[in-house]
Amino acid sequence: MFGEIHGRSAFSFLSGAMQPEELVQKCAELEIPAVAQLDLNNLAGMPRFYKEAVKAGIKPIIGAEVRLWDDSVVPLIVENKRGYRSLCRLLSHIGLSAPKGEARAAFDDLEEYSEGLICLAGSPATEFFAGGGEPDAARIASRIGQLAGIYGAASTFVEL
Repeated sequence: MFGEIHGRSAFSFLSGAMQPEELVQKCAELEIPAVAQLDLNNLAGMPRFYKEAVKAGIKPIIGAEVRLWDDSVVPLIVENKRGYRSLCRLLSHIGLSAPKGEARAAFDDLEEYSEGLICLAGSPATEFFAGGGEPDAARIASRIGQLAGIYGAASTFVEL
C-alpha cells in the first residue's frame, strides 16, 4: 500500500501549490491511507492539514523540510511528542538566527534538535543533493553517513 511521505502544500512558498485541505482530499480520492505534509522550514499549515486528514480518515504524518547551509534540503518526520518538540525548536532556532526567508541549518543544529525525528535522506531527484553540484556516489554516501550519525541508522531512510 502506498502512502505519500513527502507532500508539500502552498505553505512551501514557491515549491507547493495545494492548500493542505486539497492535499488530503486528493489522497482520499486516490485511497491513500497516510500522507505527510513536509513544508519548507515551517509547520504553519500543519493544524489545517492534521484536522483535515483526521476528518478524512487518513493518517496524518507531521514533518518539515529543513534547508541546510548549502541550500540542500533534509526532510524530517516527527516520530513522537519529543520529535514534534525537537522539530519546533529546530525551526524556531534557524528562523530566529537569520533574516526572513533565509533560514538555514547546520549539521550542529540538526544534531542538537534530533531527538524523536526520522530523517529522509532524500534522493538524487530531490533538493537534498543540490548543494554540491552534480551528485556522485562518494558525496551521497558521505551525506547519508552524516545524517545516520545524527539520527541513527534505524531512523534514517533514503527516499527512492
